[in-house]
Amino acid sequence: MTQIYELVTKEGGASYSPFVIWTQLFLLHKNIEFTTIPLTYTKIGPTIKEVTGGKWTKVPTIKFDNGDIQYDSIPICEYLDEKYPENPIRIPGSKAEPIIFKFREGLGSAPHKLILLDLDRQYDPVSREHVRKTKEEACSMTLEEFSGNEADNYEKFYESLDILVPLLESSPFLEGDKAGFSDYLLAGM
Repeated sequence: MTQIYELVTKEGGASYSPFVIWTQLFLLHKNIEFTTIPLTYTKIGPTIKEVTGGKWTKVPTIKFDNGDIQYDSIPICEYLDEKYPENPIRIPGSKAEPIIFKFREGLGSAPHKLILLDLDRQYDPVSREHVRKTKEEACSMTLEEFSGNEADNYEKFYESLDILVPLLESSPFLEGDKAGFSDYLLAGM
């Protein structure tokens, strides 16, 4: 069975990576059954490096039944559409795709800021220490400072949704009559 490596907060904890969520939705779109291999933050790098022969160190990474190994959500989507052309995930000429990328750009880090401190409380102690250290060094501030004002983050999130409204006024999904690439990206954010 196809296996997807995913990030979890701790052993038996929540999986929350948007990139993994997108990839799981891509697999479901193609009706490909899969199992998940949960990895905590500090186990991802070494495990994925071994699985990919040193080519990649992040999730999502997938081992397919046929032995193929794919990584990174967008290349995984492209692989799936190439190997399984029926029911494509990405629709050529999609009106929604440029809009969802513009939405992501306008959204910025607001969703991440909204969940960051909750995630921090969920991590196992080793992952918590690692995440805090790396994120705080990258941002040059504490996680609490980076998270900022919750009300401002919600406002930014809701304002960003305005760009999606015209697409949803005439169809149930961003991609039209059925869910597709842009819908999956939105669901995972």
